[in-house]
Amino acid sequence: DKAAADKAAAEEIAAKAADEVAAAKALVAAQTALTAANASGTAAEKAAAQAVLDAAKLAAAKATAEADAAAKAVQDKAAADKAAAEEIAAKAADEVAAAKALVAAQTALTAANASGTAAEKAAALQAFNAAKLAAAKATAEADAAAKAVQDKAAADKAAGEEIAAKAADEVAAAKALVAAQTALTAANASGTAAEKAAALEAFNAAKLAAAKATAEADAAAKAVQDKAAADKAAAEEIAAKAADEVAAAKA
Repeated sequence: DKAAADKAAAEEIAAKAADEVAAAKALVAAQTALTAANASGTAAEKAAAQAVLDAAKLAAAKATAEADAAAKAVQDKAAADKAAAEEIAAKAADEVAAAKALVAAQTALTAANASGTAAEKAAALQAFNAAKLAAAKATAEADAAAKAVQDKAAADKAAGEEIAAKAADEVAAAKALVAAQTALTAANASGTAAEKAAALEAFNAAKLAAAKATAEADAAAKAVQDKAAADKAAAEEIAAKAADEVAAAKA
């Protein structure tokens, strides 16, 4: 599962890097087109070229931010995976120690029952019962730690698929916006009043759809970041409570 997740993360980083390069190239092309339009184009062509450049600038900035976020997400996940592995190892060690303590308590109880006083038998039984509870608790905690990792992996996979779907919607909306912009430019150049109005309506709708897709993609990415922060806080809270429990047990 980790190998598959690592492969998906690497592909995500590569895709975001490719998007960043493509956005940078599109920005250069838009700048070139604006320069040409300003030199010899009509007012409509200049306005259209400026709009394209502004959109390309936003897209380039967004692509850079997403590439950086993807790289950081991989680093954060590696740190979280390391912490989870250490947690599982610690719980497994606790489980082994509790099992050994249970065996020792059982042995002591057997010896006390064979030749000990009533007080020794009672003390050994009490120690054995406590060891049983501790062993059961350690086993439950080890199982819970392992399940938490599995649950988190499933949640991460679902979140990754959601982000990918939103990103695909965003790309499709951006392409539709470019097509609508092109159609509007053509209509303004040689179309009838009705064609111009229809093209403008389509362009406005495409702008709204692109803005909505971008907002949803950003929200999906932010939700993952917020969840990661919440998971980190929860893990720290659990660690603090576990430390309190150990201190109380020693006391």
